[in-house]
Amino acid sequence: MIVLEESKKDDNVDADGDGVADVNQIDSKALLLRKANLVMTKINPKKVDTALAAISKVWLSVISVLTVQFARTIALSVSISESMKKVVNRYITPTIQSATPKEYQRWVPVVVGWICKSIGISLAWYIQAVISAVTTALEGGKIAAYAILKFFKDKDMNPGGFIPDDLDETYIDKAI
Repeated sequence: MIVLEESKKDDNVDADGDGVADVNQIDSKALLLRKANLVMTKINPKKVDTALAAISKVWLSVISVLTVQFARTIALSVSISESMKKVVNRYITPTIQSATPKEYQRWVPVVVGWICKSIGISLAWYIQAVISAVTTALEGGKIAAYAILKFFKDKDMNPGGFIPDDLDETYIDKAI
């Protein structure tokens, strides 16, 4: 609401005194930059962060309900991002803070948090993809080993006497 009220006030500003509002005399790029500056300086970044966190928690909750695998990945991403955020806040945030104009400095911790969360999510999904690939490869190997054992059994071949009569009662397919 504060931003809407400030935007309405800004729409009526006539700084050059020619009787026409300044927003009606500038091109769309300048208007976009003017309104973006207004939003960035008037809203409370902590409230935006809290709202986005609530939205992301709801989103993460829905995903968690849909599958346990996603829940594990999300937990891993939160863990990665929180660990990363501690290091970044200690070593990088002060430098960014000093290089940022004073009116935008309150955004630095929030944006750094978003970046850490994005990196954490990316790393967690990559790790999950590797885990899924290894699991799939192991399962495929087991299926191939079972097929080889069945082939030998169907051809009445039993090299070394290792293949049992009942293939479901053996661990040899897992060893292959």
